[in-house]
Amino acid sequence: MILKKVAQITAIMALIVSINVGVVRGEDNVPDEYVLKMAIIYKIIIYVKWPSESRQGAEAHLPLLGAEAHLPLLGAEVRLRTQETVTLCILGNNPFKSALQAQERAVVLGREVVAKELTSNGDIQNCHVLYISQSESNRIGQLLDNPMINSQHILTIADMEGFSQKGGMVNLFVESSKIRFEINVEAVERAGLKISSQLLKLAKIVKH
Repeated sequence: MILKKVAQITAIMALIVSINVGVVRGEDNVPDEYVLKMAIIYKIIIYVKWPSESRQGAEAHLPLLGAEAHLPLLGAEVRLRTQETVTLCILGNNPFKSALQAQERAVVLGREVVAKELTSNGDIQNCHVLYISQSESNRIGQLLDNPMINSQHILTIADMEGFSQKGGMVNLFVESSKIRFEINVEAVERAGLKISSQLLKLAKIVKH
């Protein structure tokens, strides 16, 4: 029974960081790659603690990673874990339009996430999470050097090569037809954020 449960949890955890090989190959009847990436970003947000939240411990109310796998990709009304609304800002060309057509607000394991597009990086002070589009890759160093990221405790996410090595916090990438993610732990700590150890176990850790 215990071995069976462990196997089930392991399989569910793998789903969080995997996409069907058909997504990469462009096959029909599979979700858009950025729909899945948005779903993964929403799940990552669940396991991040901002300084403004209660001091009950970074993992006090977290389920075992994978326990939310029965939820749909976007949204689900469940018992609230926190009253805070998380603002997910998208800077640059928005690749998530198909993911956000149905709704710009989602409740993911009790945490409301509101997505909005930014017209300039001067608006980031109101963001909890900043997704930096590949269209901004030529000025990524300038964006990540913005002192507001650390002072306002903003989690930075992208899906571009070298993002985490340049000081970005979470980078999504495709490996062997699966979406995986790497985390720059030092950058996360500099911003005063805490990430669940459960999530870190699934990530490739980058130190820079």
